[in-house]
Amino acid sequence: MDWDKFLLKRAKEQLSEYKNFELKNVQRHHVVIKNKEGKLSLTHKLQNDPVAQPRIQFVQSLFNKINTKDLPDFSVKLYNFDSYDYDDTVSFCWARPYNKAGLLMPCWSFNKWEETIATFDKEYIPWESRLDEPYFRGADTSKTRSNIRKIVHNIYPKNVTLDNPIRKPETEAMKYKVCFDLPGAKPWSVRTPYIDLSGSASARIIHYYPKWDEKPWIQFYEDPKELRGIFIEGNYDRPLKQEQIHYLEDELPRYIKLALGKRSQTRAEKIREKMKQLTTQHMVNYVSYICNYIGERQD
Repeated sequence: MDWDKFLLKRAKEQLSEYKNFELKNVQRHHVVIKNKEGKLSLTHKLQNDPVAQPRIQFVQSLFNKINTKDLPDFSVKLYNFDSYDYDDTVSFCWARPYNKAGLLMPCWSFNKWEETIATFDKEYIPWESRLDEPYFRGADTSKTRSNIRKIVHNIYPKNVTLDNPIRKPETEAMKYKVCFDLPGAKPWSVRTPYIDLSGSASARIIHYYPKWDEKPWIQFYEDPKELRGIFIEGNYDRPLKQEQIHYLEDELPRYIKLALGKRSQTRAEKIREKMKQLTTQHMVNYVSYICNYIGERQD
């Protein structure tokens, strides 16, 4: 796969959705990224936010690899939380609903990506040696929202662990043929790159809000048509309805059975090879192109 070609195409699509590149409506949840005469600065009011800090550090490390002296002056903001910023001014975001304007910043789970690839290669487990059971470990972040994680835990109590303080490495996914990619506070997931890199099949559940055109949210490297999973409509700020719970209870075992099949294995292995070809430099080229485009159109 030609990642530079793909990401350049994605960048052009995102930028074409904007007519005005003026920086305005900056709020507390924004990180403002500026380049002035080749000197880069990141300003924000999130110094004491433990959730925001790793994300900001990733953005800083990504921009440190850009030769800003070759770029025009620019100012752009990043919405630094999981939800989408419904703002019509030019802004980076971690994920966005389908058909909504937004510049996708590579997810912070791509931090030190080459090291991550090397670790996954070193600890790689062949498909035939993996366990025939689905896997998930994570906080029950949706307990007051979609409650999907709790429902999946009830179906697979042995393999779906919620709120366990013992943290497992991302490579744990390789022990299992199927890994759940479950929504939390919002429909998107930072687990996706790790699952795809592991060579395990992804059991993805997306709870999207059709009122906001959220089918599906897209990570920056995915084509929406490639997303596979179980889609559930509704406001994810509210628990699932009883009929949706029954649907999930009926559909999930069938979905897992298919995910354990040969075709699923072949697809998972192809996705793994695709993710191994992605480099930090590809992401740097993508972000650099966007910032150059913005700078040329700002005063």
